[in-house]
Amino acid sequence: MKRKVFEIGIILLCYILQTTFLKDIALAGISPNLMIIIPVLFGYISGKYEGMFVGFVSGILFDLFYRDVVGFNALIFMYIGYISGMLFFKDFYKDDIVFPLIVVSAGDFIYGFFSYVTYFLLKNRLDFSYYFLNIIVPEIVYTLFITILLYKIVLKINVYLEDKKNRKERRYGSGTLGSC
Repeated sequence: MKRKVFEIGIILLCYILQTTFLKDIALAGISPNLMIIIPVLFGYISGKYEGMFVGFVSGILFDLFYRDVVGFNALIFMYIGYISGMLFFKDFYKDDIVFPLIVVSAGDFIYGFFSYVTYFLLKNRLDFSYYFLNIIVPEIVYTLFITILLYKIVLKINVYLEDKKNRKERRYGSGTLGSC
């Protein structure tokens, strides 16, 4: 329960930062996408179900305040968090920063591609190279710089929550009744 409260708190903090402070420091109208970083990192560090939960809540929050269609970003963020946890959770090394950066850039590219298809291609705007070079690539680069800062914070929070969970399990047992 405490883990979910911390995760929702992180989601709200990142959402507030994304909609206020990061909009002010946008370069050429492009700001980093914190709402993609956190599902990918939680999936990568904590597993597919945590990535899916964080992605869904992040996407719903984003959809409610920014998009006309509720659920699109929730679905995309949920799948990105789930896939990052499903494919890369076993390859998790605390000290490695390069692999999480690759996973975040892939997640941001997938989000940018689906955003292009949904919001531009279906409206007959067919210039993908322009969208790719002027929106997707700068957002990926900017997001990677912020990921370097956020990775250590999310990692420390996850270690804290895992230690707390392990101490509780040692104190009270694993909670299974079949060991009589």
